[in-house]
Amino acid sequence: MTAPPPAVGEGPATFAVFDVPDEAALTARGAATCVATVLAGRLVHRRR
Repeated sequence: MTAPPPAVGEGPATFAVFDVPDEAALTARGAATCVATVLAGRLVHRRR
């Protein structure tokens, strides 16, 4: 999976970070691998 290049000046960030080596591992292991989620520029989830 290839993400588009980051946009500059387009507003607050929204993204999630997953602790997996590749897309196949993410498909197999799912959302439980999420280590951080940022919505509208605010950190709303961080796995400890």
